[in-house]
Amino acid sequence: MNPKTETVIVGDTRRFSATVSGHPNQEVTWSVVTGPGTISPTGLYIAPTTQSTPATAIIKAASKGDPGKSDSANITIPRVSVTVKPSNTNVFVGETRLFSADVSNAINKGVTWRVVEQSNAGTINATTRRYTPPNREGTFHVRATSVADTTKSDTASVVVTIREDPKVGPIEKAIDSIAPVPSTSGGAPQRRSRRRGQASEGRTPRSGRRAFIQPEERSEEEG
Repeated sequence: MNPKTETVIVGDTRRFSATVSGHPNQEVTWSVVTGPGTISPTGLYIAPTTQSTPATAIIKAASKGDPGKSDSANITIPRVSVTVKPSNTNVFVGETRLFSADVSNAINKGVTWRVVEQSNAGTINATTRRYTPPNREGTFHVRATSVADTTKSDTASVVVTIREDPKVGPIEKAIDSIAPVPSTSGGAPQRRSRRRGQASEGRTPRSGRRAFIQPEERSEEEG
C-alpha cells in the first residue's frame, strides 16, 4: 500500500493505492478498520467534515483474489485550532469592534460567535463579526467555536469604558465632586467654587477689587 502513513485534516481527502503481487487478480477491497472517515472502492479516503480532534484511523486493502492477504496504512487527523484576533481590546460605549478567527487543520474555516457572559454584556453579529458593547463599563469575553470541531474554540477579552465628555474639563469635574456647603442664611446649600472668572459666596468679584464706601465728610457746623 502507498502511502503507509498520512496526515489528513478534517474535511479533506487522500488517495491511496495498493499493488497485488503473485496473483492474476489485481483488484483489492478497501475498508476503514478503525477510526473516523470513509474510503471509496478506488482507494480515496475521506475524512469527516466534523470531528473531535486529534484522531487516528487505520485503512486496509485486501486482495480480492486472496482475501487473506492485505496491507494497512495509518492516518492521523491533527488537532483543529482556533485563534481570535484581537485577543484583547478596548472599546468605548457606543462604538463597535471587529473580530476575526483563524481556523487551522480543517477545510471548513467557519466558526460560531457568542458573548460568554449571558446578561447585559453586549452582542456580536455572526455575519459581520462586529461586537457591540452594552451601555455600561466592564470586562467581557467574545468566543469563536470551530464548526469543524466544536470542542475547539478561542476567547478574546473586551474592556468596555465610557468615553469622557470633552466639554467637561478637570476644573468642572473637581467642582462636581465637592459636597454642597450648608448655607448660613437658611437658604439652599451652596457649592464652593474655584472656577476662574466667577465669584462665589463670600468671595471677591472677578476683577479682584473690593468696593469701599467712603465716609461722608462732616462740616464744621455739624461739629
